Amino acid sequence: MGRCGDSGQEDACIYREVVRRHPGRIEAIYIRDVQIPERAALVGPIIGELSAEHVPMLLSADYTTAAHAVGLGLVG
Repeated sequence: MGRCGDSGQEDACIYREVVRRHPGRIEAIYIRDVQIPERAALVGPIIGELSAEHVPMLLSADYTTAAHAVGLGLVG
């Protein structure tokens, strides 16, 4: 797994690699958005790639995105 972009994007790259190494096992990815516009711009293409693989990656400034995980039945 090679490095990808800057450190703000590194988590997204790591999770993308996990999805590829374990197809069908990852339901969704949640990343805390640190409100840096450049980070969102770098992570955007990875979000698109994972969406094509039917794995949503969501950026969230807080934990309200957990409602998405509840909807998927990942947490109760």
